Amino acid sequence: MAAKRGRGQAINALRSVLAHEQAVERAVLRDAHRREREQFRRDFPPFPDFKWWLKKSKNPELADEWRYRHGERPAQIIGDRYEQPRAEKDIRDFSPRVSGDNVFYTRRGENSAAFIDKGKLISIRDESRDAVLAALQLAAQKWGAVTITGSEKYLATCVQLAAEHGIKIKNPELQNRLEQARDNLRQQAMKRPLSEQARTPKREPSRGWSR
Repeated sequence: MAAKRGRGQAINALRSVLAHEQAVERAVLRDAHRREREQFRRDFPPFPDFKWWLKKSKNPELADEWRYRHGERPAQIIGDRYEQPRAEKDIRDFSPRVSGDNVFYTRRGENSAAFIDKGKLISIRDESRDAVLAALQLAAQKWGAVTITGSEKYLATCVQLAAEHGIKIKNPELQNRLEQARDNLRQQAMKRPLSEQARTPKREPSRGWSR
């Protein structure tokens, strides 16, 4: 009986760690698709304004010259080297640690678990946005669609993250809120100024998670 229980523990742990690696790969792929869509919008804008057209020219500095043509100085903070902007933290920033039946997930550089995979459920210890997103990504990879329970604040965070990252939530009572959140994101994307799209920095593909 003990041997059978030991095999069950090993299988549960293996499934969780494998789901983590697959969720990391999915997050990398999702970022790549998002970058492609943003690049497409930058390359093929419907109605470019003059500043956007200048930025797309061979001398993008002309756009700033046009913007500040009346003599005002741009507000800037300048460093001594280029640093790639950091993307939102997600499951790629968390590492698994197997202990018995459970798999503990911690942020890199920290000791306390942000969430725990217990086989049939994931227990949330840290309700910060990045930890909840990582747990949702792991759950979506394991089960496809998820059922969530918790406080109103936690549910609201889950709904917003699910809308942003394409995660399926099964709760019938949350479907209207989820669809509304998706509609809000679509409307925000449509209203996004072309000049802001042009300023969106290009991000290098993430190298994903490594041990």
